[in-house]
Amino acid sequence: MCAVVIAGDGTWLATASGTDQTVRFWDPATATQIGILKGPTGRVTALAIAPDDAWLATINDDSEGTIRIWDRETSTLTRTFAAGRRVNSALAIAPDGAWLATADYGDGTIRIWDPAAGMQTATITGHTAGLAGMAIAPDGTWLATRSTYDGTVRIWDTAVDVQAANLTSQAGRVSALGIAPDGMWLASGDVYDTKVRILDTATGEETATLTGHTGRVSALAIAPDGKWLAVWSDCPRWEAARYRGVAKTGGLRSGTRPPAL
Repeated sequence: MCAVVIAGDGTWLATASGTDQTVRFWDPATATQIGILKGPTGRVTALAIAPDDAWLATINDDSEGTIRIWDRETSTLTRTFAAGRRVNSALAIAPDGAWLATADYGDGTIRIWDPAAGMQTATITGHTAGLAGMAIAPDGTWLATRSTYDGTVRIWDTAVDVQAANLTSQAGRVSALGIAPDGMWLASGDVYDTKVRILDTATGEETATLTGHTGRVSALAIAPDGKWLAVWSDCPRWEAARYRGVAKTGGLRSGTRPPAL
């Protein structure tokens, strides 16, 4: 499985498979499949659901790095356009659904697209290595990107497509990234030092460091109310932690299977 995204209303989720090259819809309440998208050529490398849950976008690792727009209700393909590269590692849709962004794992470029017209409208550069993830602020005025290899989290002003901040507090490789619901802070995980850092998005200051994992931080997610976050570590064994607040750490659980947080 390459990607999992939950719909805004929480009533369904989508998964992307790298094996059978499909995107499937699921009802989380009943754990049953309720739909499937077929047609992508190549592994689906990224997936995003529009804010109104009416459509979704996928990227494939075919020769053109194809971006596809799908109608959720009918599961039909409504638009296809080529990103021109097959190394797009992340995809995010703006809060108003008017534009989307892709992140390039090869050259570190961010590309902005008009999904209605199927056209690229901007190119943003600045990272010195490939991108592994991105997130768009709740108000859509900025986005954050992370590079596993240049060890930075950068903030970009989407109005003028320029870098607004370079958060260089990471000691190693940035492995996870999430933006708080109010956009005031973000969390980033590190491959090497196993820490999660809380960063002020206005000043770039590190306001808290969450510790406890013994392996690399692989993923994190921030609760809708911003009061807690969940962090996943998969090496050398799984560890899942739930942190309440941005300055205090909660209990750490570890073992052979994920716990109920």
